Amino acid sequence: MELNDIEIGRKYRCDYKGAQYFATVVSKDHNGVWVTLGDIVNEDGDPGDPSEALGTLGKIQVAAAELHPL
Repeated sequence: MELNDIEIGRKYRCDYKGAQYFATVVSKDHNGVWVTLGDIVNEDGDPGDPSEALGTLGKIQVAAAELHPL
C-alpha cells in the first residue's frame, strides 16, 4: 500500500517475518508505519491459532508496502 492510503486506527493484514498477521496502525511517519500485531492470518483469511498471535510485541515499525487491506 501507499503511505498516504494508510489510516491510523484501521486494521490491515501485515506481512511480518514470513507470515501474515492482523495489524492495527497506531501511527505513521515518513519512515514507515507503526503497528501492533494480532492473530496470524490462516489460509481462509480468518484469525489462526491464538498461540501464534504476536500482540505482546508492542509497537513495531513496518514498511507501508507490507500492509494490505482486509
